[in-house]
Amino acid sequence: MLKRNYWLPCLLAIAMSACNKKNADQPPPKEDIPQGIVTPVGVPDNTVEVITKTIGPNGGSITSGDRSVVIDIPAGALSKDEQVSIQRITNNCPGHIGHAYRLKPEGVTFAKPVTVKMWHPETNGHFDSVFYHYQYIRAAYQDKNGMWTALTKASTGNDWNAVYFETTHFSDWSLIPVLKIEVSPRQILPNAKSTATVKYLDDLLAPLSDKGKEILLREEYKPLNSAQVRNWTLSGEGKISPNGNSCVYTAPGISLTQAIGTALLDVEVQLSPSSPEKIYMNAKVSVVHGYVLADRQGAGEILLPGLVKELGTGSEKNLLIYQPSADGGTELSDVKIEVPYEVGNYPIKSNSPKRTMVKFYFGIEDRREKWYHSMIYNADTKLWEDSEGSVTITNTLGDFVQGHFVVEKCGEINYPNSMPRRISGIFKARKLK
Repeated sequence: MLKRNYWLPCLLAIAMSACNKKNADQPPPKEDIPQGIVTPVGVPDNTVEVITKTIGPNGGSITSGDRSVVIDIPAGALSKDEQVSIQRITNNCPGHIGHAYRLKPEGVTFAKPVTVKMWHPETNGHFDSVFYHYQYIRAAYQDKNGMWTALTKASTGNDWNAVYFETTHFSDWSLIPVLKIEVSPRQILPNAKSTATVKYLDDLLAPLSDKGKEILLREEYKPLNSAQVRNWTLSGEGKISPNGNSCVYTAPGISLTQAIGTALLDVEVQLSPSSPEKIYMNAKVSVVHGYVLADRQGAGEILLPGLVKELGTGSEKNLLIYQPSADGGTELSDVKIEVPYEVGNYPIKSNSPKRTMVKFYFGIEDRREKWYHSMIYNADTKLWEDSEGSVTITNTLGDFVQGHFVVEKCGEINYPNSMPRRISGIFKARKLK
């Protein structure tokens, strides 16, 4: 006869009860919280005035100091008077277009959506090495933790070079392209190559069923499917090698008739095989035939077109190496190197008929544009003094002037007490015919 173990069921029940209690004491598993791209918060751009205006329950409008942002606040959006302001700041939004703007007051929720209008640099144009289509631009804002969120809804209204969007709160705002052509590098020397690639943001390019929805920027741009890109064509000299979503451009040889040449790469994009809509985009590559290549301490290399112009006559003849400005002149040139018109090495010397000077105008890591020249500020005498350095001319024969330069301490003209920079480089500037 079998013996029953009456204690076994009791022991099992106690064990199960203990397990259930242990599980109950444990916190529930954490849900995955979506994380967006985080970047440093922008810093104020002090070259543009901060605009502040009192706006209350009756509503009103305000325009930024550079006239690139307009905010329209409808009646009833605010319950009391608020100090509304627009400040231009550096833009750290991934893939951004143009500048970013700090809209205040932060922390206020508007009872009605306010309309913000932001201009972007050019219609169907470019910013830096990014070429975008005006219909595929959205607005994005950065929260206090540095995370970026994009609006899925925006419109161009009647202005192709502006974007309108609505929001119920203020923060730091930027424009971003959803679809773009990225060119690298945008300026090249003769016979060199440049690659253009069609890229997109997946979350924002997908069909937008929820209008006005906000989406965290969670990923970098990625190449568009090659099946959606076709018909690369070239306008200008050189040749292209299309390869689906990218195209390699090869520049022509040296030209003796221009300092800089332009090649235009056109492409056709069809986002959906079932849709007849085609998007036409283009990208520009500049071929620099006469050039100045400079290394700027802490700001990398910069390649600029270079022409040569004679100054003075006889024994006092100098030459000016410069980048032609938009009007073809020298006043607004981003680079100027003045030096005697003879082969030789010339120390920096500003107070002389045959003077030797170097000037550069460029934006650096804080994105503030600056003028640098071959002088440093003496805080004791409160005078500008020539820096150590020199310009060397190695060849003046033929169609070009060649040489190199170094300035040990270039001071910033508008900010004399800022840290000077060492700027050096080479040039092969084309003579004017």
